[in-house]
Amino acid sequence: MDKNKNIFFIQGIQRENDESHIAVKIKYFYLNQSVANYLWQ
Repeated sequence: MDKNKNIFFIQGIQRENDESHIAVKIKYFYLNQSVANYLWQ
């Protein structure tokens, strides 16, 4: 049982990391867009 719990725990951490990674990507994408818009004015 402990091993299964551990696997679920690790999967949960990985999923959280993936989601935050995507959020960071989106944040930087929008940041780059606004910088580009600023430079193109």
